[in-house]
Amino acid sequence: MDGPLQSGVFLFERCRVDPIGRTLTRDGVRIAMPSRLFDTLLYLVQNAGRLVERHELLGAVWPGRTVDESSVGRAISSLRVVLKENGIDETVIVTASGRGYRFGARVTFEPVQPPPSHSLAPAPAPAPAAPLHDARAPNPRRWRMGVGVVVAAALAGMALYLSRGQTRPDAPAFAPPARSVAVLPFANEGGDPAQAYLADGLADELINALGRVASLRVAARQSSFSFRAKPLSVRDIARQLDVGRVLEGSVQRIGGAVRVTTELVDGASGYVIWSRRFDRNETGMLAVEGQIAEAVVTSLVGALSDKDLASLALGGTVNAAAFDAYLAGMMAIDPADQAGNERAITAFNQAIALDPAYAEALVQRARAQIYLAVNGSVAVARKGTLLDGAQHDAEQAVALAPGLGAAHAALALALEYRQQDLADAAAEFRRASTLAPDDAAIAISQALFEADVGNLGQALAQIRHAIALDPLQPIYDRILAEFLGIAQHYDEALEALRRARSQSPPDPNADRIVLGLVQLYQRDMAGARQTCAGARDQNDLVCLAIADHALGRTAEAEAVFTNLRAQLGSAGAYLYAEVCASWGQKDQAIDWLRQAYDLRDPGLMGVRSDPMLAPLHGMRGYEEVVRQMRFPAPLAAAQ
Repeated sequence: MDGPLQSGVFLFERCRVDPIGRTLTRDGVRIAMPSRLFDTLLYLVQNAGRLVERHELLGAVWPGRTVDESSVGRAISSLRVVLKENGIDETVIVTASGRGYRFGARVTFEPVQPPPSHSLAPAPAPAPAAPLHDARAPNPRRWRMGVGVVVAAALAGMALYLSRGQTRPDAPAFAPPARSVAVLPFANEGGDPAQAYLADGLADELINALGRVASLRVAARQSSFSFRAKPLSVRDIARQLDVGRVLEGSVQRIGGAVRVTTELVDGASGYVIWSRRFDRNETGMLAVEGQIAEAVVTSLVGALSDKDLASLALGGTVNAAAFDAYLAGMMAIDPADQAGNERAITAFNQAIALDPAYAEALVQRARAQIYLAVNGSVAVARKGTLLDGAQHDAEQAVALAPGLGAAHAALALALEYRQQDLADAAAEFRRASTLAPDDAAIAISQALFEADVGNLGQALAQIRHAIALDPLQPIYDRILAEFLGIAQHYDEALEALRRARSQSPPDPNADRIVLGLVQLYQRDMAGARQTCAGARDQNDLVCLAIADHALGRTAEAEAVFTNLRAQLGSAGAYLYAEVCASWGQKDQAIDWLRQAYDLRDPGLMGVRSDPMLAPLHGMRGYEEVVRQMRFPAPLAAAQ
């Protein structure tokens, strides 16, 4: 059988299967059986609860041998005889007529600790954390604009011992949540950059599929993928992500053949629980993703229920070519990459043409269109077309897969940025959160929406929930700092910002912008000016224009405002309204808000909650713009 052997035993009923010792015992009594029968039993036990098809069992137990599937049937019959003769219910092996077999008993894995090592070799020194691309693009809204669409940041680097399986002697006992798992980025074994989409896409889809199983806790994609190429042990990664299991893998494409190798590792001990190797042609990749997902679920939960099976397949496709096109689209999509999103839309178009009922592809095409409309340099007329298309795609996805939280989240985003029915957007965000309560990306999107529409208590609850789900994302603490600043909890806001600064990757630009905002909210104009004076980002210019004016530096403030308008043109209408309102030029501020409304400026989402616009509250023109936005009714203050 392929893959390293497990340092531990599998338990079912009163039996123990030891992969290293190659023994089956019942009540401590060893049961003799031929090697091939033991391999057959071991593979079924390792895959307990899921259907193992005949060809899969043949490839696992008889690798490289020229035998037909009748050998599998004979082995199963002989194995059942051995089990029955030794007092074990032979019906634990269930036959699916014409397809394969399923081990029906509940199986648990019990790792065995190795003897202590007496090596005197020193532990290797910690390596520096590798930064990961932070995919955000500048635009006329606050620094966090676009984060509601996607969150892309890296995890903190910690001073850890990096030798495999070693932890600090003073580390607390590791007790991760039950049934928790992280999927690391799969290695692209061939090294061909053109095939990288296959490895990343497969890992990404496994995270999505496993995340839909209600009984599992799956580490967020951004956190798991931040460990790419970092020399940490699986045990250290498991501790940082607070998960009990870690799935690793690799993909290699050679001509028309694809080899996928995976192993599920116990996070506490570092031992391999099971390993799998799949050799398929290109059309077999779709089945591999499902088989790996089923194996992970059964290892953590036990036998798969019909509901679990339905969750794994929700929104997917049975068309292998559509799946391949979808993976190519997932490789290209990026909130800050206009050309990449154009490529992604082309790939998703192909996937949807091959399978019009492919809900996940519709969701991702909706996201790519939103990215282009919100963050891309596209004409105003095209922005409307893109957002209309995104809403249509998301509505189709919801109709095809009403239980898919991501579909409701995409619809909520489309409705939010179209700025036409924010009450429906609120309902869709809350529906998405109900369907996918442990999805940090959905939680952060809802947090930003709730803050914008004036539900600050709900926004704070959601951002804190996102941090609990994905605690090592510095961008979450930056958003929390801004929310706390709006709520006038300034000390807490600065503490959240300190946490963000202590994490990796560093983002001095975002840290500076958030600090400047908090200082403006606090009316610390001297501090805000000092923070923002050295930079020329559009957010810094807004900060500097407001601070200079408040400090009596009127000429300097006007020069900064002129520079800002030269940079942004009409695209900065909402920011100009903030500056004019802060200067006391209320009529001009309202004129800019009206222009922002005509242009569907994304910044208008914050018009009701923005502290910079507080001087306009109660004015007729301001209230007209707020009414035109058709915000949902505020939630109860207790929330």
